[in-house]
Amino acid sequence: MIDWMGYNEASGVPSLNASTIEGVSLSYPADKKEQSTIANALTDVDALITSLEKLIAKKSAIKTAAMQQLLTGKKRLPPFDQQHTGYQKTELGEIPEDWKVVSIEKAIERRAILDQMDGNHGELYPKSHEFSDFGIPYVGATDFNNGRVDFSSCKYLPVSRAKLFKKGIAKKGDVLFAHNATVGPVALLDTDFEFVILSTTATYYRCDNCVINNKYLASYFSSQIFVNQYSSVMSQSTRNQVPILTQRKFYLVLPSIEEQVVISDVLSDMDSELSVLEQRLNKTQKIKQGMMQELLTGKTRLI
Repeated sequence: MIDWMGYNEASGVPSLNASTIEGVSLSYPADKKEQSTIANALTDVDALITSLEKLIAKKSAIKTAAMQQLLTGKKRLPPFDQQHTGYQKTELGEIPEDWKVVSIEKAIERRAILDQMDGNHGELYPKSHEFSDFGIPYVGATDFNNGRVDFSSCKYLPVSRAKLFKKGIAKKGDVLFAHNATVGPVALLDTDFEFVILSTTATYYRCDNCVINNKYLASYFSSQIFVNQYSSVMSQSTRNQVPILTQRKFYLVLPSIEEQVVISDVLSDMDSELSVLEQRLNKTQKIKQGMMQELLTGKTRLI
């Protein structure tokens, strides 16, 4: 491989200049028709990638707007739109009169949230040599991807080591919130593992799903209403984190459990549609890379 990069003596950073470019050899088909055919094929794939990116951006904007409307009660879904009588003023602005605002601390006291815990392991924090290629996932904020945990990016710990932990032990159905270093990403834990271990960057919330629907809570944690609350706290500190006790001071907006389920189902459908589009985009980008490798080296000829 040719090293195209020179260095800018003034800044010391890599740069391109005319002399380095002039020394680069290019291989290309002699037949201009074949050049054009290759270029057109790659341009078509680029056009598909661009259209998918625009569609994903549009669908994401629609979902964000829907969250703002549905999670504040500005828009009610059937059959609840028929029982709406008016709005009440609360700490978080106006919400429907039949909804309520409750702090996370109160939700924990009332057992609507059964447990809330982070992965602050203290002296049990694992050392680098203790991780392995298999075992129990050790999940951090960087493993959250599109509302789920990406287990392919996780570190792992042997089962015997994982069972030594006393806290930060998350289970299927828990809502995970990234609170340290990377603040804000949310994941709903869907796993076949009996449990996973959280790193110091994440907090889990375990709901009584008869009172607070976990899918609704995950959507709420991703909403602008919740973002505004932790952003306000972070703006008062130089540290990029929202400690577990601080989180308990934040407020939840709660409709009835039946309405929570309806709202979460609608938002989950939007998430599923976005996930399909993103998978298609990733697949198309990989196809393009493969095409470039084949077409630009002449391993595959189009004419």
